[in-house]
Amino acid sequence: LLACGWTLHAFIRHIRAGWPRFTASVPAIILLGLMPCLFSSNEEVLSKTSLLFTAAWLGTHKVLASTINRGPLAGKGLTLPQFLALLLLPVFPAAVHTTTGTSGAPVVPQGRLLDEAGSASQLLMNAVIKTGLLGVVVLLLGTMQLPDPLRYLVYSFGMVCFLAFLMDGPASFIISALGLKIIPTFEAPWLSSSLANFWGFRWNITTSSVLRTLIYDPLVEGVLIKSDTPPASQQRQGHKGANPQQLQHKTALQGSKQAEE
Repeated sequence: LLACGWTLHAFIRHIRAGWPRFTASVPAIILLGLMPCLFSSNEEVLSKTSLLFTAAWLGTHKVLASTINRGPLAGKGLTLPQFLALLLLPVFPAAVHTTTGTSGAPVVPQGRLLDEAGSASQLLMNAVIKTGLLGVVVLLLGTMQLPDPLRYLVYSFGMVCFLAFLMDGPASFIISALGLKIIPTFEAPWLSSSLANFWGFRWNITTSSVLRTLIYDPLVEGVLIKSDTPPASQQRQGHKGANPQQLQHKTALQGSKQAEE
């Protein structure tokens, strides 16, 4: 896996985005997808389940997104340790507050990509608390005969604790050791007001963010492969007749209005 990540960082991500980069990335995608097969379904359930999510699902989708110059692995300033962490761990980096869009004007990212999960100590404390709660769930399910509705509720709570432990622990390492800011994983999913609010803003935000960069953003922008730099003509058109502060203020207001809708 480390050799695969090094190859992606050192060589493949510098290949032209599109079919050339996708073709070069196929061996890495296959390797990530086959990683769970190294573990037994009967004796190593935890390891197999973790790799199914982190490598076979999230990892392959991150690599796929990078082939069209999108997603966390497409960042130009990533060091090798940062790149490996974003590839192999279930985290997604927080977006910068202003970027340059195709028109040359400042663009304010929308949604949860602007949120940060917190400091390393906060995330580590969350992981410790969720681990303790997960132990309580295992104890309850193993020693008590609970009614079916209550048992299903305990199962659901245990799944939230397990996923939070799986993500908050690595996230605390990334923030403290690698200097990356990441988005939160969960945001009190039991307080969801609707299915859209549950999936888009509160439950497994890392997964929905990966899907956003791979599917939603290309559909909204009308282009599959993201360009590194906007055309010069669009840059001149975007800056003509307005200063950067006015453009940024206008774009921020539009972003806020769309987010409210």
